[in-house]
Amino acid sequence: MTTAIVKTARPQLRFALAELLSIYSDAKGLQTGGKLCHGGAELSERVSTRARTSREHGVYSEPDLIWLHKGRPSWKFYILPDAQVLRKLTPKPGFADSVIICADPSDNLGFIEPARLLEALAEGFAPIDSLKVRSLARDVSAIPVPRLDSQFDGLVLENNQFIKDHHSLRVRTGLVQRPTPGQFLQVMCDPAPHAQSPRYRRHARSDRHWPKLSGLELLGQRPFLRRPFSVASYGPSSRRSTSYGSDHPGMDVVRLINWMEPELEVVYRRLPEGPGTSALAKYASGDKINIVGPLGKGFTFFPKPKVALLVGGGIGAPPLNLLAEELLNCGVEVRMFLGAVTRSRLPFELRGVRKDKVKMFERMRLNHIVCTDDGSAGRRGLVTQPLAEYLESHRDSLRSSRIFACGPRPMLAALSGLADHYNIPCEALLEERMACGFGACISCVCAVKAPGQKARFTRICTEGPAFDVRTVMWHA
Repeated sequence: MTTAIVKTARPQLRFALAELLSIYSDAKGLQTGGKLCHGGAELSERVSTRARTSREHGVYSEPDLIWLHKGRPSWKFYILPDAQVLRKLTPKPGFADSVIICADPSDNLGFIEPARLLEALAEGFAPIDSLKVRSLARDVSAIPVPRLDSQFDGLVLENNQFIKDHHSLRVRTGLVQRPTPGQFLQVMCDPAPHAQSPRYRRHARSDRHWPKLSGLELLGQRPFLRRPFSVASYGPSSRRSTSYGSDHPGMDVVRLINWMEPELEVVYRRLPEGPGTSALAKYASGDKINIVGPLGKGFTFFPKPKVALLVGGGIGAPPLNLLAEELLNCGVEVRMFLGAVTRSRLPFELRGVRKDKVKMFERMRLNHIVCTDDGSAGRRGLVTQPLAEYLESHRDSLRSSRIFACGPRPMLAALSGLADHYNIPCEALLEERMACGFGACISCVCAVKAPGQKARFTRICTEGPAFDVRTVMWHA
């Protein structure tokens, strides 16, 4: 489809997508305000600082659709806005031709690719006409998709040690691709070896000899390679001041939004003998940090299960936070099983006399069980024991359930046996040392064998890190 045809079809696409959102809101019982329109009129009611500045430049137009929550605007959608509108918001070229702009109650801006929205609608988000979805998909596929940077600089907001040797690193970034639960980031833990400052890079160069290093580079080990960390949370910049309750309208669409000023969180455990995590722990608020990602293949949870069983072991548990949020937003019942060797290895703040409750999961109203090998927190024993008890007691309803896991290799191997015994799908994130993160170094390989195929080695960073546990050869 040529550019001229796309421009001609844009008003029709605009109206048709607005109509689909209206059908979706009716199916979900959401109250809508305003009317379907084609934009063009400035919105005079906005009072926020960002909106006032934008209105002076004639940026904002009337929303195509507004969802109301308890009588107040909750989500505002600007469907396929004009290029003039969006260039005021972001310098990224080509954006206006391929996105739906939305704003939440705190005026955080985000965008949704129409193709992803249509894909989600086709997967059963609303009882809409499948022929209309396919027809729109053909038109939308001709519109260019925005290409976001895979390497970017972020601003460190906080890097706090919330329990012994466990840190929460929160970074604010520019426009980056929304991570899928299970994907990871390659973080430059120490910029010193790569810096051009004479303080770190003093070389004696000659035509016949290799450069001679001197100064701080020779004083100790330095992490020249990036380190992989899974994403623990992702959201708008005012995430902590904005509460999205379970009754908040359109929560299952939130997973499709790429926020324009998002915050990424990484939870990691500092190893005293590890130069990478030790250097990462020195970052302070206001520092600039370089990141590559999101990388890899994350969890696949569509078609949606009715019940999701999340199993985390030690520092492997934080990546399940983002997955739990996504599933809860989609209306899935989530049960969390957490395990560790001892209480100090659980990367969460615990409460209660027996330290068997996680504050974060209580706020999310998430059913969870805590286990430790020595009984120092929660239930004494392996985390697979309460999971096996649950599977046995709910044997008749497991067809609509699925297991998601991340943790040490022995735990994942045991889950493979449980998944095989109860015939329940199970995906797990494999942990492995990674040098590059995108398949060039071939250092993170594992043996897999799909049914009816020969055994082979594959790269975890590209075909994973999420794998079906029944395809992994755990003892190879």
